[in-house]
Amino acid sequence: MKAPRMTTRSSFLTLAVALTGALSGACSSDASTAEEKPDQSTQSAIVLAAGVVTPDDFMTYVRVFPEVPSGNVKLTKFREFGNANVYVNAGHVYVEQDGVMQRFDVDAKLELGDGPKCSWTDFGITTSNASYTVFVSSTRAYTFAPELGVIVVWDPESMERTGAIELEYPERPSGMETWANDGYLVGDKVIWNVFSGNFDTV
Repeated sequence: MKAPRMTTRSSFLTLAVALTGALSGACSSDASTAEEKPDQSTQSAIVLAAGVVTPDDFMTYVRVFPEVPSGNVKLTKFREFGNANVYVNAGHVYVEQDGVMQRFDVDAKLELGDGPKCSWTDFGITTSNASYTVFVSSTRAYTFAPELGVIVVWDPESMERTGAIELEYPERPSGMETWANDGYLVGDKVIWNVFSGNFDTV
């Protein structure tokens, strides 16, 4: 499948992920036409997130497509965010920026509708570069901040925090920073690869 090519005045990074779930307003309530119109309650779509690097900032652009686009993809109809992480889960799009996660519903026209927010800034998580989120189900997710040694447990459906797990790291030499790779759900466990290092001496 041909990857989309984007034309901007800056460098970019693209990520296409599948979105499957109940789309708002996508189902007809008229039972007499149920056989004529396909049930779109589990309609699949593609969420395209583009990261554009500027001299002063990193911008994130998000748009939902019915299929992977080809050719030149312009950002004019994309939703614009700052430096952000983008996720999909249970038919919703989630965007995290500045320590706040917001849920977006996808309507029948594949447009993003503003939903509720959940914040963990009080833990000290203030940038998207400092956290890694894994969705376990429609009602449970974990956001890991390796530098702080804390995992925030939250409900993607109610957008409420339900707990926090504080980690005890082994002693490390002074000057080391702690990072992680993206986490994965393996069986009934969420696994992150965590590492510490002094990047000034690498």
